[in-house]
This record gives sequence, structure tokens and C-alpha cells, in this order.
Amino acid sequence: MSDAIYTRMFDALVRRIGGVDAAAAVIEARTGSMTKSTVSKMARGQMCVTLEAVDALEDALGSHPVTRMRFERIGEASGHSEPLAGLIASACRESGEAMAALVGRDLSERERSEALAEVAEAMDAFAALKSRLEADQ
Repeated sequence: MSDAIYTRMFDALVRRIGGVDAAAAVIEARTGSMTKSTVSKMARGQMCVTLEAVDALEDALGSHPVTRMRFERIGEASGHSEPLAGLIASACRESGEAMAALVGRDLSERERSEALAEVAEAMDAFAALKSRLEADQ
């Protein structure tokens, strides 16, 4: 992956967090050391972007574009269309939605139908995860 891509993505994270000053403060709070000058140099491509800096900004924003791109790269390298982490996340999300549709309710006919659809989606997600794990053996 090109350093230019990381630079552009880091620059976008810096802008989203509120600029160089805010980014430096967030990264320093997380890592213990960061200057505005270093953030600025990383965002302009004059210094390599560190994973610690990316992690700090992504976590503060609640958005993980660089991390997601790295997981996708792993999936591509392994010959799979979707990374394992994505399959795990999907299975967790779908099973949670299925359980939420069922917990503590006397289900009406419509709610029962919706719950069945959620359970089916969870089963599909777990089937995809199972297939992937079996293929990786």
C-alpha cells in the first residue's frame, strides 16, 4: 500500500478531528507525546504516519477507515473476498439483532415474522463465518 494513501487518509482524519492542534492533543493524550509539527509533517507526507497516531484519531472519531483498509488488504492477500474480522463482526451484529427482537416480549404475528427474519440473517452470517473457517483449515 502506498505511503501516499496513508498520508491522504491521515490528513483526512486530522481535518475531521478539527485540525493539527486538535489531532496533536488527541494523539498526545493517547501516546504521551506528540507535537503539532509532527502531526503537520505526517499529514503532508514529510514524515511516515505512525499506527499509534492513526489509532488515536480513529478511536477518537469512532471511525476506522485505515484499520478497515488494512483488514481488507489481509482478506485480499488470503484470496477471500471478505476479511475474517468482517465476518465475525457481521455474525455478532446479526445475532445481537435477533436476540433483541426476541427478548422480553409477547410477540405479535408481525413481531414474530420480523424476529424470524432476524434469526435467518444471523444464521446466514454464522454460516458464512463457518464456511470461511472451514476453508482456512
